[in-house]
Amino acid sequence: MPVRRNKRQSKSALPFIIGAAFVALLILLFSDLGLIRWFHLNKEHNKLITEIKLMKEQRIQLKTDKDRLENDLEYIEQLAREKFRMVKPGEKVFRVRDNRTVEDTKK
Repeated sequence: MPVRRNKRQSKSALPFIIGAAFVALLILLFSDLGLIRWFHLNKEHNKLITEIKLMKEQRIQLKTDKDRLENDLEYIEQLAREKFRMVKPGEKVFRVRDNRTVEDTKK
């Protein structure tokens, strides 16, 4: 025989169900395994992947530079001339003064 519930019993269960759903939603959003934490971790994961890509590109560039420094004499000469202002014996160096920059430093 079916059990009949009166209206008072079903009305008193409604706030409990709403409260339980609200608590479940809060747990889903704010717990250690919640959605907000998941979005934060996903954003951090994407940032780290980007950093890894950049570092791999830097590593390739550094290996290329290392190889050139070990084997390419023209590259070494170019660096010596540009960075350290070195010249070969017997070469003459001509320095060009830009009057605009000389006047700016005098002011």
